[in-house]
Amino acid sequence: MAGGRLREPDDDAGPGLTEDEGAQMQALMAGTVSYGTLDFLDPIPGARVYAKTGTAESGEDLPHTWVIGFQGDLAVAIFLEEGEWGSTDNGPLLREFLVGAQDILDD
Repeated sequence: MAGGRLREPDDDAGPGLTEDEGAQMQALMAGTVSYGTLDFLDPIPGARVYAKTGTAESGEDLPHTWVIGFQGDLAVAIFLEEGEWGSTDNGPLLREFLVGAQDILDD
């Protein structure tokens, strides 16, 4: 979604990550949950959770914050225009989403 509109994938985006790069990224995302800023996501019932947070200056008083994560075949990104830190603002939203999604998917 961009500006409330669905964007099609860019065919010119390139080949993406190599298998080795993908494994490195997955290990880094696992570390964020196992012993990093999102350690409160472990444990969540079900498959292992992988996630990464970010904070970016916005030119305003508060920065933009985000978190991306996946559990099994469910992936989510949460962006806030105004936050403090991706881990403290977006992380709890990711936890709530993943727990709630399991309740729905288990039905």
